[in-house]
Amino acid sequence: MKKEKTSMKQMLKEHIMGSKPFRSIFGILIVCIIALAGLLGLTVKENYSMSDRLQKQQNQYEQLKDEKETLSKNYENLQDDYDSLEYKITYYEDQQDTIKELESKIEDLEENNKTETVETSEENQEDSFVINSETSGTEDTDTSSADDSYGTMVWLSETGTKYHSYSSCGNMNPAKARQVSESSAKAQGYQACKNCW
Repeated sequence: MKKEKTSMKQMLKEHIMGSKPFRSIFGILIVCIIALAGLLGLTVKENYSMSDRLQKQQNQYEQLKDEKETLSKNYENLQDDYDSLEYKITYYEDQQDTIKELESKIEDLEENNKTETVETSEENQEDSFVINSETSGTEDTDTSSADDSYGTMVWLSETGTKYHSYSSCGNMNPAKARQVSESSAKAQGYQACKNCW
């Protein structure tokens, strides 16, 4: 019975394998498997290729992101520099305004000083004339006692050794002349000018 079973199986197998429709179906099935294998191979290649392109694009994206970050930092630094320079310009403009105001005040003070110097010089000339006329009639040749009693002020030049009764005597520069008492001038070794005394 065993032999019969085995032989039956074999017969069935030979009958199925030996039939044309089975062979045709089996051939088509093999062709389909090969075609599917080819398609799977292409799909894998395409997936690999797409994966490469995706990776490259991801890398480019990261580079662009880093560049954007660097440019943003540079922009912030430049903006800070700009703000600082703008502040300095405003500060210097304010300083220029202050300098102009001070120059104007200096000019006014110089003008006032010149006016006061001229007025003082004229007053001293008048005082000197009065003192000289009062002391000229006396027999005392030393004028210091009479002048000191009035507290006479005299003018000293910047470089000379004489004292003067007015600030513009001879070659004196009135702007650089200074006024002291006659007794102080004598104490410092100055002598009276022969032209104005």
